[in-house]
Amino acid sequence: MRKKQRIDKHLLFPPRCKIAFYRTNGSRIGSTRERQVDLTDAVVPFTARRTIVLGLSTRSKLWKNWTESNLKRIEDLIRYDFGFDGLTVRIRRVSKRSIPCEKEFRWKLSVYQAR
Repeated sequence: MRKKQRIDKHLLFPPRCKIAFYRTNGSRIGSTRERQVDLTDAVVPFTARRTIVLGLSTRSKLWKNWTESNLKRIEDLIRYDFGFDGLTVRIRRVSKRSIPCEKEFRWKLSVYQAR
């Protein structure tokens, strides 16, 4: 019998989340509810310029509002995920802080090869 691999919870998106991907013109590319999504696989194939908007919402009772702490945790996860694949990402917040986490928060991501 195969053992389930343990994943550090800090490497996962919040429980009960929805992650959506948009082009910079606002058209939606796709979405997932997978907490362990590989952002490089999800984002890079869709855009030649490698600039995309990521939207995240969660209905987890542990995540009430988009506080600075919650935003930093997600941004660190985004940087880690792209960095793991040898990419650098510039992150710009599009949404305003302090909205409920059940409402989608958006970031503009510019992804490029690390030097």
